[in-house]
Amino acid sequence: MAGDEYNNALDQKHKKIQEDLKELQVIETYLFDELSKINQSDATKTDQEKQITSYIQNLKNVRKTLMENLKNLYTNANKDLNYNSQHLGNQRDMSAQLSVELEKARNILKKLKAEKNNKTRLAQIGEYEFEKNREHRSILKTIVYGSFFIV
Repeated sequence: MAGDEYNNALDQKHKKIQEDLKELQVIETYLFDELSKINQSDATKTDQEKQITSYIQNLKNVRKTLMENLKNLYTNANKDLNYNSQHLGNQRDMSAQLSVELEKARNILKKLKAEKNNKTRLAQIGEYEFEKNREHRSILKTIVYGSFFIV
């Protein structure tokens, strides 16, 4: 979203500078035409020439300023693009590293769950064996005491 707004603002600035340059070109063309129309025998010719030449020089300076602004606009946009590209690369690297770490954590979790299940099974087997041995002792006691009574 913010990138689109930035691009739109950049496009608008670019179009505005281009329009201003076109207007300056039209005015400059008009002034050159006026300069060529001045009658060589006219006494005010020098004053008009100086005035038109001064206007042309001012227009030239304004055009240079506009071109410099356009250059700065693109330079800044290019710097922003480079910065954002580097930032994106860093974010991509960080994401890849986090994915690797997340996968390692998942593997460790699986191993821990398996180990817990194994220990639970071993405890259940131990309880079963204990109960089985107790029952066997109980049966043997009964057989032994029964044998004493019979004997």
